[in-house]
Amino acid sequence: MNKLFATFLILIISFSINCHVGTSDFENAKQSINVSDLETWVKELGSDRFMGRAAFTEGEKLTVEYLADQLKKIGFEPAFSGSYFQEVPMVKIISGVYGPVNIRTSSSSFDFHAPDDFAIISPAIEKSISIDSSEMIFAGFGIVAPEYGWDDYSGLDVKGKTVVVMVNDPGLYSGDTSLFKGSEMTYYGRWTYKYEEAARQGALGILIIHESKGAGYDYTIPRKSSITPNLYIQSDGSNTSRCRFTGWISAETAEKIFGTKATDVSGLRAKACKKGFSGFSTGTYISLRINNTVEYNKSKNVAGILKGTERPERSIILLFPTSEEDGLAGSLYYTDHPVFPIQKCVACLKNDLLLPLGRMKDVMITGYGQSELDDFVRDAATEQDRYVTGDPNPHTGMYFRSDHFSFAKKGVPSLFARGNTDSREFGKKWAAEMEQEYIRNRYHKPSDNYQPEKWNLEGIAEDAALGFSVGYKIATSEVFPRWKRGSEFKKIREKSQSK
Repeated sequence: MNKLFATFLILIISFSINCHVGTSDFENAKQSINVSDLETWVKELGSDRFMGRAAFTEGEKLTVEYLADQLKKIGFEPAFSGSYFQEVPMVKIISGVYGPVNIRTSSSSFDFHAPDDFAIISPAIEKSISIDSSEMIFAGFGIVAPEYGWDDYSGLDVKGKTVVVMVNDPGLYSGDTSLFKGSEMTYYGRWTYKYEEAARQGALGILIIHESKGAGYDYTIPRKSSITPNLYIQSDGSNTSRCRFTGWISAETAEKIFGTKATDVSGLRAKACKKGFSGFSTGTYISLRINNTVEYNKSKNVAGILKGTERPERSIILLFPTSEEDGLAGSLYYTDHPVFPIQKCVACLKNDLLLPLGRMKDVMITGYGQSELDDFVRDAATEQDRYVTGDPNPHTGMYFRSDHFSFAKKGVPSLFARGNTDSREFGKKWAAEMEQEYIRNRYHKPSDNYQPEKWNLEGIAEDAALGFSVGYKIATSEVFPRWKRGSEFKKIREKSQSK
């Protein structure tokens, strides 16, 4: 957890309370948001004293105590039955591929190396996993999406076999804006979905062919993830509901493998983009050995609550989930074990990836068009003389990559918005260059350090004030924001509220 601006979520809970906050109180509260406080928190939490803030470490203990103390200072009561902490039972698995990854065809055999050629882990709670000559099945994009009339597993028997799929979804590569959401990634394009669907289909393992545009990052990211500890929420099934191994194939390695079958990756991708595509056996078999080191432990979510009494009509929870960078583990656990029933959660507002680049003309909504929360943001942005825009890189699927998504999966309208694309001082080109510089050189890297001589937090303070305005408007109203037509989560919300 080395991002300095770690995720926090504002959850607004519905109750039947009819008190109002005075306008002057609202303005005073909004104006109390300032750069100095932000600098203090970031400097402290980003310091070496917190040792990276990783789960199961002394650094985590210091971090959660610091967050609880700050919640107490601003008047938020403990959210979890008298405690600021919610224990999250987890298992840490360090996977190591022992020896080569062997790929065999009818006429040849290749030995590849992990993690350079294959980035593979095993979520199985076992010390040793042996995969012997597992048949590799190409299943297109690995998607089953009835609302799009799409089923890559139709007619395929993948039980006990290894599924190979493309990254992202067909809309990105087809040039057809009516296919899925065109160049905007849907949840079906997210690697976590592909892993889950392969497991539902009974696959032994799943491998995603890496491609930088579709993934939103280069191969170094899955490579790194495969050789660092991975955290999972403890379950009664001991992870048996997951595939026995999961991972990625580098683009170069995939070309070598499928080149032996008189085809190439781009050709396979083109076929997979066509509606009615049928998967097939590649005629290749994979063998590998994985050694796992398994550790059981508990991490902590931190949350405080401002109850809906004489201040907001609706209660507000500030939640700091653990292990966002480990599959959103903390927020997933919270949504399964919420303070209040999840259908009572009116909205989720989230902050993450706030870059210290100064004030912005825009408010970029990642996942723009998903819910009516966009309209609340537009009103607040207008008051700040700013405009709303969508993510210029929707193919990267950022909406599915942070803690608010755990709430979206449960049907709660969830907002991810920040100033990002249009610097008031330097313009759009400069803002885009600065974001790419951050992603290349500091994102998920130890170099993501507090740099007071270079950072300008004025834009982040402005974003915080905007978020406060949106939260206040929802907390003091009777409105339940809805998902918009075409959202993958609309039916989930409607079903949960019909009970």
